[in-house]
Amino acid sequence: KNDNASLGDRVSAGANAVTEGAKELVEGGKKEYQGQKAEGAKENVKDKVTPDSSNSGSDKGIIESTTEYISDTIESVGEYLGATTKQAEHKAKEEGHKAERKANKEQAKNSNASLGDRL
Repeated sequence: KNDNASLGDRVSAGANAVTEGAKELVEGGKKEYQGQKAEGAKENVKDKVTPDSSNSGSDKGIIESTTEYISDTIESVGEYLGATTKQAEHKAKEEGHKAERKANKEQAKNSNASLGDRL
């Protein structure tokens, strides 16, 4: 944007903006992955809420079946909560990279800033 800036300065500022943009995209992908993982864990929890009655004729005792059911349900809930937490972490990182990219872009375009500040 600044006609007086050297080619090196412009390339450096552009590279910084591209780098932050790439980091933003990576975090967005990680956030989406964790969202899908959380959704899968949520479905797994729903499946665990309705105990499977096909084991009623098996050799498993009711206490063993109940213990297994509770253990599986707790594990599914833990997976869901862990995935949603990671999703939020990636969202925060994504937003941080987005803000940093915008700041680098504006700094590179500022014709009143010194050469050192633009880099």
